[in-house]
Amino acid sequence: MKQKESSSERGEEEEHAMTVDETTTEQTKLIESNYDGSLLLEWMDITACMSAEKFSGYSSVTAAMDDVKILYDPQPGQAVIVK
Repeated sequence: MKQKESSSERGEEEEHAMTVDETTTEQTKLIESNYDGSLLLEWMDITACMSAEKFSGYSSVTAAMDDVKILYDPQPGQAVIVK
């Protein structure tokens, strides 16, 4: 009985599950004088979309953002890291 060849024996690339580190996306933004909370939500949306697209390999959109609480109000001149 003939054994089935593995994908590596056929010269095909094997798929692997992505780790959290491989899909982590980070943006650093400098707060300017015209900052408001909606900018932070926009940056969160963009960063999440980039991570989702990295993970899935497809275009992504945000369906909803529920119960977002901004606990810290960054001041002009400070940097915000969205991860």
